[in-house]
Formats: sequence, C-alpha cells, structure tokens
Amino acid sequence: MSQEKAGSEDVGTKLFKFDLYRSVVLSHYMKYWGQPMERVVSVREVDGAVIEVYRFSLINGTVRFATIGLFFQTLRQESAGVEYFFVLPDDMGGASADEVFNYILDLSAHSEVNFKSFGELSVIDESALCPLCWCAKGVFFDEPRGECESFETVESAMGVRPVFRWLVPVYQKECDFILENGISVFDDVCENSSWSLIDMKRPCLV
Repeated sequence: MSQEKAGSEDVGTKLFKFDLYRSVVLSHYMKYWGQPMERVVSVREVDGAVIEVYRFSLINGTVRFATIGLFFQTLRQESAGVEYFFVLPDDMGGASADEVFNYILDLSAHSEVNFKSFGELSVIDESALCPLCWCAKGVFFDEPRGECESFETVESAMGVRPVFRWLVPVYQKECDFILENGISVFDDVCENSSWSLIDMKRPCLV
C-alpha cells in the first residue's frame, strides 16, 4: 500500500511541476506574442512525457509555433533544457498548421540522434520530416535574435529556466557552411542578401 501511494505521489508531483512550468512559460510567450490560437499535445507512450506545441496569432505578418515541455525530455542522457519555436510568414510557406505542428514535434523527438553539432552550432540535415512544400529542409538552432532582448529571460519555474531556440529552416549547403565557417560568417552573408531567413521561398544564400 505504501509503495503504491509513493508512486502515486511521484506522478502527482511530476504533473504539478509540469502544470506550474507550463503556466510560467505560456505566460511568457503570451507577454510577447499574444493569445495562442491553437494547441497540440503529444504524449510519449514509453514514459508519459508530454510536449505541447502552441500556435500564436499573427504579428506583423508572421506566425509562431512554440513548444512547452521539451525542457524535460532527455537528450544525450541529460535534460534537454530547451524549448523550440518557429517564426514563419503568415502563409507558413504553403504548409498547413498540422504539418508545422508535426514537424516541430518530430524535431523534438529526433534532435538527439540527428544533431551534427551540439551547442552554439547545432544543425539538423535536410530531412523528409519537413513539410514537402518547403525548399529549405534542414534546420539551424539559433538564439532568439529576432525577438526582444528580454525574451530570453523567463521567470524561474520550480527552479528551472528554459533556453529558447529559434528553429531556422536552412538548405543543406547552408548547414554545411555554418558548421565549417561559423554563424557570424553566415550572418554576414544574410546581411548582404535582400532575402529574409523566414521567407520560405528564398533561395540558398551560399
């Protein structure tokens, strides 16, 4: 009886921790992006781990998709410690909302085995998981440089602070270029281009 109670309390503690974490991070997102329009919840069968993905209202012609719960997932035997978000044009590059939801969940699930580099220069090669209509099918995991500077600082939830990573769709040649030359050189290329990184119709810049 005592063992069952202990197990139940442990599950309850985890749920409480996640609920508190969600409330803090969702409030943080809403502070900058407004009310969410839609939510998808994914529950991992093996351990019941939850990742939620929210779609937020249009801001200046862009739409954002962001995770809550990825922080607690295990990457390379350690807590991921991060949350992901996409910034996309209002037409989402021709993809449906469901395709984007599924893609960010797939990236969350496959990050551990598909990272070519971990840390400041993290990329995932071009993948069939990407929406078919997108030309740039790889991903660069960048700091949230397009957001307000204060966006990176979020109130502590149960003693944890997530790191936010902007998912930038990139071409395979751009993935390789970033790893070989560094993000600052790629930044220079982008600054000298008339194309925006969130334009899903842009050509490869390198």
